[in-house]
Amino acid sequence: MNPGDVAAHALGLPEVSEEEPWGPHRPVYKTGGKIFATLAAANTSQPDRLSVKCESALALHLYEQYAAVRPGYGYQGPRWHWITVHLDGTVPDEELAEMIIHSWQCVVDGLPRAVRDRLHRLHRDRTAPPAQGRADRPAALQPSDRRTSDTRSYRPVAPPPAMTMLSPATGHRPPRDR
Repeated sequence: MNPGDVAAHALGLPEVSEEEPWGPHRPVYKTGGKIFATLAAANTSQPDRLSVKCESALALHLYEQYAAVRPGYGYQGPRWHWITVHLDGTVPDEELAEMIIHSWQCVVDGLPRAVRDRLHRLHRDRTAPPAQGRADRPAALQPSDRRTSDTRSYRPVAPPPAMTMLSPATGHRPPRDR
């Protein structure tokens, strides 16, 4: 996949815009005002590069599977990583397409509920199975079986113990021991 194909795939997702806030030949792709992918043009030492947001466990798997996938520059949090993929032809186009979609969904999942639901609906409508007799849709636009579902696991978190212990006499928390 070359940078033009990457741009076309990213811009094919619902409500994606392309900007160049860091100068020419450094496009970023945003949805809901948040960046989900960046492209960097080739230079003398490196090929074209794509950086996308990725779930931590998946990033570790991709590092092992492809030499062209490396930790990305920027925020490396406990839940999400940015990965950089060298567009040297060693990562299959289908895998790159899934990485772009996964990154888009990571960002969409962090948007307000109304926006998130609308974007998921638009994406679902675009990736719905073709109507009978329409087998002309490219495989990259078909629903994915791995990384396009919401991969977050929601577990209720109990409040810290200090917030649950109220003094029976006053109804307030007791002072902390220092």
